[in-house]
Formats: sequence, structure tokens, C-alpha cells
Amino acid sequence: MFKKMQQFQLENKHCTVPRDYKDRTLYGWYRKQKLLFEAGILPKEHLEKLKTIDFYFGDAHELYWERKWLDSYNQLLEIYKKTGVSNIKRYKDNKHPLFYISNWVALERGKYKNSKLKDWQIEKLESIGFQWVMTGVRNLNKADDWLEKLALLEDYKSEFGDCNVSQTLKTLKYKGLGKWLNDQRTSYKKKRKFLTKDRIELLEDMGVVWDMDVYNFEKLIKQLLEYKNEFGNFNIPSNYKPNPNFGNYVYRLKTKGTKQNWKIERLHQIGFFEIGTKSKKEKEGHITLNWFNNLEKLKKINNPDLKKDDKEYPKLAKWVHYQKRTFRYGRLKDEQIKELEKLNIRLPNRSKKRKRWDEFIEIIELFREEYGSQPITAEFDKEIYDWINQQKSNYKSKSLKIEKVNKLKELRILNDE
Repeated sequence: MFKKMQQFQLENKHCTVPRDYKDRTLYGWYRKQKLLFEAGILPKEHLEKLKTIDFYFGDAHELYWERKWLDSYNQLLEIYKKTGVSNIKRYKDNKHPLFYISNWVALERGKYKNSKLKDWQIEKLESIGFQWVMTGVRNLNKADDWLEKLALLEDYKSEFGDCNVSQTLKTLKYKGLGKWLNDQRTSYKKKRKFLTKDRIELLEDMGVVWDMDVYNFEKLIKQLLEYKNEFGNFNIPSNYKPNPNFGNYVYRLKTKGTKQNWKIERLHQIGFFEIGTKSKKEKEGHITLNWFNNLEKLKKINNPDLKKDDKEYPKLAKWVHYQKRTFRYGRLKDEQIKELEKLNIRLPNRSKKRKRWDEFIEIIELFREEYGSQPITAEFDKEIYDWINQQKSNYKSKSLKIEKVNKLKELRILNDE
């Protein structure tokens, strides 16, 4: 592999293998040497050999931008050697042969103004008579303003690691930068002539994302997949402590859904189908993380069957009381009941109302076994007949819980509509 790297260095005059290089094994080997060096476990003999070909162990991005800068500088140097002039005026016509280099020159002036040029860069430019302030030329014309904003965006990226400037950013240094960037995105979307191909390339080279909606949604997709890999499902609690915003967003997806088809298709691709399918009143969702946290706290107590007015653990006592009340009305899941029973928590008797429901359901099940899909009439049992009509009325007014709706549909009391 070292011979391959030697050959690469001869062909490219450097040892920085790009990520998309055709020989993936060479890129992998190149990355491995850097990682071993950073960890301090690169064998000494390997280090010495790599030094012979000027192997760079630092951040390759810095080298990339330096080489790019030198390429532009060398273009200016060639012009200087031929004409004796380095202070090229701006050309707005992108077909002009000096269009690129004249814009680069203006950009460097903007960087110099904001103290973002390195000393060696300043020395090189000044060595060919470069002037930082052009006399007789308005520096604050629209084109130069654009380049100054670009230089400011580069500063932002250096500080924060990306170009995703918020329009609400209140930092004085970057005031207005978010709005300017949003204007560039709008111009790109609407294909305005103002945003020339060269400007687009400058922005893209810096890492500007044109569609933040797609970018942010892909971040969500990544989070969903990470959660599924860890927990095996997409049942993210709305109060998900590691990332509450993530939990709330997923909750809104499940309850309100989205009207954007491309988002729906993307979610379907990863197996997420609960889009706008859940009611806010629905109790059939997963058990929350908070519930399990309280259960763990109970396990640490000698007598977890706390009374409602317990003074030592007032919050937990209220929670236990609520669980008992929830059980009484038949709203605890089997898994929750089992967990509470393991702790010897005495659960109360079911409410008469719930008991009545269970009894009627049992009678209807027996009726279905014997008579099939025949309707239950008042002649069969007036009380059950009235009860069924009451359930239908509750269903129409959307006051029935989803578990009851499902059971009544299963018994063909309610029809799927």
C-alpha cells in the first residue's frame, strides 16, 4: 500500500487521498495511518517512511482550501507576470476570461477587511503589488457586498462547522447573514439570474444546503433509524428525555400526519407507517419512559405499596394512587399490571361500570357463538339491547375508547365505516 501511496504522491504532488478516490482501499489505508498517528500507536518505522513522501497527518480540509487558494493566486501571478498588474477590476460578465479571478480578488479584499487572511497569504499578495483598497472604485457596490457576505459565511462555518445560519441569529457579528443566505436559497429555487453559476459554485463549495426542509427531514430519518436500531420500534415517547423535540415531532407525525407526499414516501421507505393514524385520546400507545422510571424508583423502596398521603415519597405515592385508579377503570395494560403485582402492590376491585362492560361483552360473545351474525334484539334481552344502542351512540360522539371500539367491531356490534 505504501508503494501505491508513493505513486499517488508522484501523480498528484500531495498525499491527501480524497474520499471519493477510485481506489477505495488506498483511501482506507490513508485514513488508517492518520488514525493510528492520532492514537499514538503508529509504528516508528512507518512514520519515518511516510515522512519521506511528505504525508500530511493534519486536517486534509485545510490543505484542500490552501491548494485551492494557491491555484487562484497562481492565476493572478501569471497575469501579473504578463501585465505587471495584480489589481484587476471586477468583471460582472461571466463570459469574460477574467471573471473568476476578478471575483476572487474582490473576495480576498473582503477577507482581509474581516482579518480572515493568513499572514503568508497577505505576504504573497502584497509581493505582487496587491492593493487592499482600490482608489476610485466603490467598494460597497452590490457585487462586493455579496462577496463580503460570502466571506462572513465562511467565518460562520469556521466557528460553527456548517453553513446553516438561522434567520433569528442575534449575534452581532453575523447579523443579517441568515436572511442573506435565505435570499440565496430563494434565488436558487426560483432560478433568478442574480445568482449566477459561479456564485452557486462558490456557495456549494462552502457547503451551503439549498433545501433545508429536506436536510432537516433527513436528520429526522437518521434519528428514527437510530432509535429503531436501539429499541426495535418507532414508539418514541412524546416526552423522550434525550431529545424532547424529537419525541414531540414524531408525536405530531402520528397524530396530525403530513400533507407532503415526499415525506410520506420517505417514511414508508424506512418502515414508518403510523402517519396521522393515532387519535390524541387514544390510550393504546406504548408505555412511556416516565412510567418505567417511576417503576424503577419504586423497586428501591422497601414497601412500594405507598399510601396516597405518604410524606417520605409524596410524588411516588400520588403516582401509585393514580395507577390503582387507572386499573380500577380498566385502563392499565397487562404488562403494567404484571409489573405492579411483582412489587406486591394491592390493586383495587374493578369498577362496577367496568364489570358491567365485561359481563355484557361475555354475553354477546356467547350469543355470537350460538347465533352467528344475527342482530341482538330487545326480545332477546332488553337490557343488553339498550346497552348496545348506548355504545353506538357513544361511538358516534367519539367518546368510546379505542380498545372498546375494536372489541365492539370484533363482535360485529359496530360496522367499519
